[in-house]
Formats: sequence, structure tokens, C-alpha cells
Amino acid sequence: MLTESSEFSQLKVHCTFIPLPGYSLLIPNAAVAEIIYTNDLKLTKKEPEWYAGSVLWNETSIPIIYFERLEDKRIKIDIEKHIVSIIRNPEYIEEKNQIEFFGILSNQVPQVLIANNHTLEKDLHPENLHTFALNYVTISDKSALIPDICSIATHLQAETFLAVR
Repeated sequence: MLTESSEFSQLKVHCTFIPLPGYSLLIPNAAVAEIIYTNDLKLTKKEPEWYAGSVLWNETSIPIIYFERLEDKRIKIDIEKHIVSIIRNPEYIEEKNQIEFFGILSNQVPQVLIANNHTLEKDLHPENLHTFALNYVTISDKSALIPDICSIATHLQAETFLAVR
């Protein structure tokens, strides 16, 4: 049985904090393949509103999303810098033709934060939980969502416009 004084209470998880308009995200570093600053982003104006476009990364076209528009299509996004956090789908299976990676577009540089039982607190907002979030948290006095990476990848896979990549 684990107690407060056990090794588990000393567990540290390195995370990437991605500041976004309206929401900030907290993602374990194990799920973040790379953060890139690019001018080669192929932006699109086509539907759906949450789809930003694509970028060529490691010789593969990666779909890029506006996370904040996954739920609220009216959020105004003013992207001056093209900072993309490349996220790895933990449920990727090549034989099932799933999306292995996708990118989240942001305007600010993500930060590395360490989550542990001293810096991380679970917020209690279950009635307002974002459709693509697992939970709200506070880390080092910053509010963030923990995104449901698997659900986002499944949502991207379901979009027929991505089938022809």
C-alpha cells in the first residue's frame, strides 16, 4: 500500500505547458514529440474551423489544430508566430491507419513544468469540462487543461478531409 511518505508521493512528471487563448494545456513530455517554430505551415480556411492546416515534419504531413476551437468555433485566434507542439497519439497502431502525430498551434512558446504532489492540484469543474479534456488542473499557480490526446486523434481520424493526405 502506498502512503504519503512512499516513493510514489515523490514522483515527478516533466510536462509541457502550452499557453493558448482561453485555455492552456498541460501534456506529459512523453506525449510531446517536438516543438517547432515554422514558417512552412500550410494554413487553410476550409472547414472545420478547428483545423489549421498541415506542416511537413520528419517527411510526414502532420495535421495541425486550433485546440481552443474544438469546442467553441467562435473563439478569435490571432496567430502571429507559428509554434507547433507535435503530439504523439499513444493509441497509434500502424495497421489501423490511425493518426500517429498531430500538432497544436500556439502563439506563445510552451514551457517545461514539473508536476508532482506539491505543484499540481486537481480543479473541480466537472460541469464545465471541455469535450476534449480529461481534467482541469492548477500547476505552479497556472490553470490548465489536460487534453484527451486519444480522443483528439480519433476525432481527427474521423474527418474525411484528412483521409487524403
